[in-house]
Amino acid sequence: MIFSTRILETLFIFNNISKNIKIWTSNKTSKNTQYVSIFFNIYKILYILKNNFQHFYLTLTDVCGIDISSFNLKYFFKQSLLFKYLVIFNLNNYKTFSKTLFLVFLNKNYLFSIDNLFFNANWLERELIEFFNIHVFNKIDTRNLLLDYNFTGAPLLKTFPTEGYVELFFNFNTFSLDYISNEFIEL
Repeated sequence: MIFSTRILETLFIFNNISKNIKIWTSNKTSKNTQYVSIFFNIYKILYILKNNFQHFYLTLTDVCGIDISSFNLKYFFKQSLLFKYLVIFNLNNYKTFSKTLFLVFLNKNYLFSIDNLFFNANWLERELIEFFNIHVFNKIDTRNLLLDYNFTGAPLLKTFPTEGYVELFFNFNTFSLDYISNEFIEL
C-alpha cells in the first residue's frame, strides 16, 4: 500500500488532480498489482508517472477496451453511474516488479493520444479506434489494422448486429462473388 500512497502524493502535487481517483489492491491478484480508477483524461497522469523519477513507469503493456453500456456499476461505486466505455491501461515497472492497471471510465467516446509517451501506444490506440469507435485526439495515424477501410461499424460494441443483411458467396459457375440478402423470420 506504500506504492499507492506515493502515486496519490505525486498526483496531488501536480495540479491537484487526485480527488477523482480511487486506488485499491485486490486480494485475488498479486500484492504488486495496483488498480486505479479514473473518470477523466489519463494523459496528464501518465505524463506525470512517466517523467517522475520515483515511479519509473517505462512500459505500457496493453490497452484494452470494454463496452460497459449495459452494466450497473453500483456494486463498485456508491452511486449508480452510467458509463459507455471502460478503457484499461496496463503499465509495468520492471525495476520494482509491480503492475498498475488504470481503469478509465468514459461517458463519451474520445480519449487523448498517448503516442508521444509510449512507442507501442500507436498500435493499441488504433485498435480502440477500429473496434470500439473511440475517437483519439491528437492521433496522426488512424488507418485500420484488420478491417476494411470502407467498413463503418464497431464490431466489439454490444450494439453491433450479429447477423448481417447480406451474405457473400463465391459462385463457381461464373467465378464471381454473389451477394444474397438475408431473410429475417420472426418466431
